[in-house]
Amino acid sequence: MARFIDLTGERFDRLFVARLDHISKFGQAHWQCTCACNNTCIVAAHNLRSGRTRSCGCIPRGRKPKKITA
Repeated sequence: MARFIDLTGERFDRLFVARLDHISKFGQAHWQCTCACNNTCIVAAHNLRSGRTRSCGCIPRGRKPKKITA
C-alpha cells in the first residue's frame, strides 16, 4: 500500500476531510470531503494541500469578496 499523509479531520478552507476514499493506481490519495454547504466531493490530496481545491464547486472561480464601504 502506498504511503500517504493522513488528512482525516483536517479543514481546508470550506472543505472538511471525512475519510480516505481510495488510492489511485499512481499512488495518489483521494479523500471524501464535506463542504460547508453540506455537499460531499472526492478530492486528491495534493489539490487540498496546495490550495487548488477550496470547495465542492459552490464558489465560482475568480469570485472576490465584496468590499464593505460605509
